[in-house]
Amino acid sequence: MDWQTIIVTAVISSLFTLAVMGVVLKLWVLPEIERHFDRKTDEAAQRIEKLIRQRIAQGFAEVLDPLRVLLKDRAGDVARSTADIVGDGLRRVMDRLGGAGKAADDRTDGPSR
Repeated sequence: MDWQTIIVTAVISSLFTLAVMGVVLKLWVLPEIERHFDRKTDEAAQRIEKLIRQRIAQGFAEVLDPLRVLLKDRAGDVARSTADIVGDGLRRVMDRLGGAGKAADDRTDGPSR
């Protein structure tokens, strides 16, 4: 065998090997890498979304909790003030009714004596 035949055979074998590897790479390896990459990016996006949701909820809680306490206190104050206003109004009405009733009783007691 001469050297030229050996070199040509080696080059053809190498080209055939490269062609087979290119087909395998294109049909199996690259789609597998793409699926793996897509799966990992989806997992990372879900983790990031979960963290963002938790931090947003925590931020809202930090902002709204003091407001809840303040609103609860103010609602109690308003309820007490309303009760005081209604109580004062009822006392005045009762005093008038009671005062008018006393005056009527005094008038009836006075002439009959």
